[in-house]
Amino acid sequence: MCQSSTGSPRLTGSVGSVKFIGSEHMSRYKSSDWTEWCFCPKYGSSLFYYLI
Repeated sequence: MCQSSTGSPRLTGSVGSVKFIGSEHMSRYKSSDWTEWCFCPKYGSSLFYYLI
């Protein structure tokens, strides 16, 4: 669940492969050659980003 008014909690660290339940409710935006942001398409809240 996103937090539309205040953003979202941040998780930092490096992990292997991660699978999200409900990922069909997330959208991705490639902001640079090495970074991709995931966000809530309904409210626009940033969920997390990762290195490509």
